[in-house]
Amino acid sequence: MIRFPAAALLLLLASPLPKEGAKEGGKQAPKPEEAKEQFQDSITLKGVRNPVTGVEVVSETWEKVEWKAKSGPVQNRPASEVTVKYGNEPPDFTKGQAAFLSGRWEDAEAQFRGVRSGVDAGRFRKFWASRAAAYIGQCRLQSARKARDAAKFALAAESFKEAMTAEPKSPLSDIVHVGLADALAGAGKTDEALAALDAFRKAASDAGKPVWESRARLARGRILEGKGEVGGAAQEYAELANFVQNAAPKVPADSPDRRELEAYRIRGLVGQGWALYSRAEKTKAPADVEAAKKHFAGLPAATGGDVAGRAAALNGEGGLLLLEGKASEALEKFVQVEVTMFAVPEEVCRALWYKSQACDRLGNGAGREQAIKDLQEFYPWSEWANRAR
Repeated sequence: MIRFPAAALLLLLASPLPKEGAKEGGKQAPKPEEAKEQFQDSITLKGVRNPVTGVEVVSETWEKVEWKAKSGPVQNRPASEVTVKYGNEPPDFTKGQAAFLSGRWEDAEAQFRGVRSGVDAGRFRKFWASRAAAYIGQCRLQSARKARDAAKFALAAESFKEAMTAEPKSPLSDIVHVGLADALAGAGKTDEALAALDAFRKAASDAGKPVWESRARLARGRILEGKGEVGGAAQEYAELANFVQNAAPKVPADSPDRRELEAYRIRGLVGQGWALYSRAEKTKAPADVEAAKKHFAGLPAATGGDVAGRAAALNGEGGLLLLEGKASEALEKFVQVEVTMFAVPEEVCRALWYKSQACDRLGNGAGREQAIKDLQEFYPWSEWANRAR
């Protein structure tokens, strides 16, 4: 199951999934059938090379996994010690993820909604409906971002709440909780969004899940930044980097979690730079400009030479040059990111946007239009493409 986010179903897409037992047309809705045990799952235990096949996973939460064979009692292990592979993933779920990853939000949502009918018919286990609801929330969130529509953000929040209620300790809880916060913020409920993130961060901390805690911290910084509280955002990003610096040594060096934590450390440092830049852009105060300049100058070394740090540093330096009226020098920085750093699409998007601004100041209308065209054609999903519309 990948983690990340039809015309006949459009009316259904505009409303939450129906709850079990709801009345339709004055009659009690049919009770969903229970899926029959199929024993098609497999699990791999930590430290054991070969998987255990032919089992039925009874429950999978962020805390533990329970399973059973055709004979014998139910067994369980901490979730951190078990890797699950489901043998009967709903085809609609698989298709929905493929559509989601390709940016076809409405198609993906239609596929995920189709999962529910399979659950109600007893072909798939109940948890698939809640996990589909989590991805429906992601689809709606992406659509809301593109449309910049508060009502669509609110609709996404309802899907995340539904997923949270149906499966409170889902292994997709980070997607659900952070998605809910993003949706609430988009709907104008920033305080509620921050409160939701604080609650999730505490739950992640209590559960000993530093990757989830890092994700909550990153989302908090972004929401503060979107709210215009750039000082608070810069502090949040700095605290994220410091948190990871302390948490990472406790995680095995060759593990996926360690790599993900390092990525969050870098994102925290990059986010701090852009929050400092936003403050400098807003105030034009020499002290604020110097703070941003100093941060970007040290970013490549602070991120261990990572391409994300180098790209952000070039963009940041270019942005500061723009503030100083040096559009030609700034343009060179943006072009360098655009043509050499495709591994960091977020910074390439930013470079194209600022390239358009630099060209505009230089009176290069054709260059500006080409930068906007490239941004919208190759990165239509980005916030920068939304700005250009």
